Amino acid sequence: MRITGGVLRSFIGQLVVLQNKMYYLENWYNSDEILNVYSKLKNKELVSLNERKANIFNPKFLKYQFNETINYLPVNSYSSFNIINETSIIMLENIIKEISSKNITTLYFPLISKFDLKKTFPNKLKGIYSERLNSYYIDLNKTEAQLKKNISNRNRKNTELDKSFYEFNIATNEEKNYFFELYNSFMSSVGANNSQFISSIFMKEILKLENNFLFCLKVNQEITLMHLIGINKRNENADFVFSASTNNGYYYGYLMLWNEIIFLKSLGFKKFFLGGGVRKNDGIDNFKKRLGGEVLYNGGLKLVVDQENYLKEINKFTTLKENSSFFPIYLKDQIFSKTI
Repeated sequence: MRITGGVLRSFIGQLVVLQNKMYYLENWYNSDEILNVYSKLKNKELVSLNERKANIFNPKFLKYQFNETINYLPVNSYSSFNIINETSIIMLENIIKEISSKNITTLYFPLISKFDLKKTFPNKLKGIYSERLNSYYIDLNKTEAQLKKNISNRNRKNTELDKSFYEFNIATNEEKNYFFELYNSFMSSVGANNSQFISSIFMKEILKLENNFLFCLKVNQEITLMHLIGINKRNENADFVFSASTNNGYYYGYLMLWNEIIFLKSLGFKKFFLGGGVRKNDGIDNFKKRLGGEVLYNGGLKLVVDQENYLKEINKFTTLKENSSFFPIYLKDQIFSKTI
């Protein structure tokens, strides 16, 4: 069989597309529907990094303007570039070169990896790398016995309560309405800040979509715990998105997650991303580790494209040393205001 130049170029093109997709974390947070909802409710323009390259890896950001600066920031916490090997680091370096030619001031590039990137990255990237909170995932390809064994000994028994004692189901419309009220009180109780707190308007926009499950746990016929689980387009990966609990709902967290793990596994899902805590090593973070969650390192690159405009604004904040880790510092008030 003779392969013509056109066929060969097409074949190579398909390989490039497949290779690029490997590094795009295919989760609920990266779906077009969710990116558009975030853009709408934060009232920020959704922009693509590669406007003319829609067929390859094309991360999207929210556009923030401040005085004469134009800044691209992540749409949400887990819409990230996945570092899986040395090749993805090379690809990341090529993306950074593309970014350097853009007419913007700064860009924060979110990353996620099974590897600790502050140890893995070459020195030239370590200097602009910043850590974020770790997150965790459950590998649903493992057997039920393996998954059960990965739960800490102390908490394993909490997944085995008699089914006559509780009811686990997908929420009805009436139960969906109750979720908003339960969520508000729960987030206040765990000390979430404004950037982590999501309004009922945002929740309602999400629940209109079909790419999620809202699970409900009733104990003695009363709603105790509710979880919103997002799913990706291929129905392969699921994301733990939001939780809402009564005061004693924490006790049933292992039971709830175990039922969700078994449910998702029965549908053929391969990974269940649990997210992380509200603060480093807090109770939520430890809970996900004890459930058997495997660690994912989250971070990002602080990229300054227009040094002149950046310094012009940053120099106004030199006295605010306690806020110096936020990037870019002049957008801190916009990010932490309760906008959604």
